[in-house]
Amino acid sequence: MSLAGLWVLLSGRQKLKEVFVHLSKHPFFWAFALYVSVNSILTWHHGDPASNFGNALPFIIFPLAIFTFLSCDVSFRGFWLGAATGAIVAFVISSYQIYGLGMERAIGFRNPILFGNTAVVLGTAALIGWVSCRSAFRDFELQALLVAGGLSGLFASLLSGSKGGWLSLLMVAALVTSKAIKAYHWIKKLLAITFVLSILTVIVFFGPKLVVIDRIVSAYHGTVTWMKTGQVTEYSASSRFESFKAGLLVGSQSPLVGLGVNGQFEAIQKAIDEGKINPKFLDYRVIDNDFISLFSTKGLLGVAAGLAVHLGIFLTFFRHRNDSLESVRALATMGMLLVVLYLEFGLSVSIFGTNIFRIVYISWAMILLGLILVEKRNAESSAGVNFLPY
Repeated sequence: MSLAGLWVLLSGRQKLKEVFVHLSKHPFFWAFALYVSVNSILTWHHGDPASNFGNALPFIIFPLAIFTFLSCDVSFRGFWLGAATGAIVAFVISSYQIYGLGMERAIGFRNPILFGNTAVVLGTAALIGWVSCRSAFRDFELQALLVAGGLSGLFASLLSGSKGGWLSLLMVAALVTSKAIKAYHWIKKLLAITFVLSILTVIVFFGPKLVVIDRIVSAYHGTVTWMKTGQVTEYSASSRFESFKAGLLVGSQSPLVGLGVNGQFEAIQKAIDEGKINPKFLDYRVIDNDFISLFSTKGLLGVAAGLAVHLGIFLTFFRHRNDSLESVRALATMGMLLVVLYLEFGLSVSIFGTNIFRIVYISWAMILLGLILVEKRNAESSAGVNFLPY
């Protein structure tokens, strides 16, 4: 889509001045510009590998997809149905890996955390489409597909055992239940909430071969042991706390701009030699927290740039939350929720330091915005109003 958007620009159908005006009216544009600038300048300043400049590419390339949407007529229905289909595929893969291959955790094609968190995003989109676009999906078959997709995505995440998405599961369940029973009498609302909580409890505690309980127990004991002795006893909670300590220790040596990727590991190795960090950190060598990771390599400037990206995307969709079009409100809700999801994921994994997270996060944000602009253009064109894409 980005390549098609680039073709639209190079073909002369959009003048560069108009492109800048269109994009600059959206809050994400300035946030992306800040992140690209900070990432590029600090990568050069620290002498980090040239590949680190590529971390900024999604923030440069993916906004071009907006012009692909503006040059054609794309239905928003395809997005919701596509998300549901993807979530169902994720559930099939995770079920086969757990129940067919006997694996302890579903990993998709690479990693349980990447797989589980992405499944949450797909499932969330399916459920938001179901509760927020009722008029667009009146057929029972389509509604069933969206519900099946939503449940499949959430269940696939549970099978992955990725704890980073569990708070999101509860948040999504609460949001969807609230929207679904909005018009109910308070007694029916209470019964519906009780039913949903009961279903979740049964799935978590009695679902066969779910690793949720074991992971919670393991994380609890690991946390207690780390707090008391500083020992890393498992590669989940205690290892993450040790990585947080390492990141804060490194970042404090250069709080404004950080030490860069190479400087980070040199400082960590020195701290290990001095007995300040557990040597087991070298077994995973990853700081699994978005902002602590940014702080250690790019300092407070990097943290500010990361926060700006989240805030810019959120504000871009926030302005459309009360639009008169149901389709736009639904897309805006998903856009805002996307930010919340990735902020929560970032508590236990580095979003800006992981390619797949950056790609899915930014591409989805641009797809959602493109669909919003198409819906508003179509509505205003029908009303005989000259459409301005911002």
